[in-house]
Amino acid sequence: RDTKKELNKIVIDSTNKDLRDINREIISKYLAGYDLIEISDNNMEKRSADIRNLIHNLMGMEIMFQDKKRIVARDLLDLKSISLKNIINRIDIIIRSMLEDSKATITEDHYNSIYDRDKDVNRLSFLAHKVIKKSILNPNIARELSVDNLYLLNSWQLLINLEKIGDEAKRISRFFKDLNLKNKESEQLLKIYSKIIESYLNIMKAYYKDDKKIAYEVALLKDKIIEECDNLSEKSKNPKFCRSIERIKGMEVYVRNISRVVFDKFDTYPLLNDKNKNIYK
Repeated sequence: RDTKKELNKIVIDSTNKDLRDINREIISKYLAGYDLIEISDNNMEKRSADIRNLIHNLMGMEIMFQDKKRIVARDLLDLKSISLKNIINRIDIIIRSMLEDSKATITEDHYNSIYDRDKDVNRLSFLAHKVIKKSILNPNIARELSVDNLYLLNSWQLLINLEKIGDEAKRISRFFKDLNLKNKESEQLLKIYSKIIESYLNIMKAYYKDDKKIAYEVALLKDKIIEECDNLSEKSKNPKFCRSIERIKGMEVYVRNISRVVFDKFDTYPLLNDKNKNIYK
């Protein structure tokens, strides 16, 4: 009896399509869990380098075949061996470094390095979303990973906001490196940005330690920080300065959203049996 798994394959026709649209399609099929993704293009010889780069941005995808009209990539990852907790922790570590370096970009240019790390966050996020999706659709994978749907939903919400915080750190560093501020303006901007970074560190501490009190304190700060941002914007006539403030405000919203994730996690915990409680520890 043949027990080999039948591979799911999808073909993407990329002829005359914009590279950004091709990327969206490839990511969509990757997240859907296809084992083989074939990209066909009548102009593949000229576009192969760009398409190969798109594939290499997805963890576990390896190019198995290429000719003048198509590229075939296969997903070689064993999802059952992947830990969502470890992925979340790795993303958090990367974001912490991005936040610190984006703050320093007001006087030193770290944008390219931060941009590269944001791509790392995206790769890990795509992988995590794929694991979550497959675990929901396939109970066997969920059992192998020892996760339930509540944990998967909680992780999904957390990952969305972590990814957005990484995006904002990248954008903030881009604005910061182009700013030409007076000392007082720089001090004001860095002061409020430092508060948001501290809020991020605190909310992740709350997440790891299941500390609802810290999460509540972080959530309470949101309106005060947004008000401080608005006051700074109103006093400035520098468009780039104001755009930087808007990006900072966006990051604060995502930090506050993570506090909701902690609340959901904390409030769900008492409803779980002892076996499922171990998932959240």
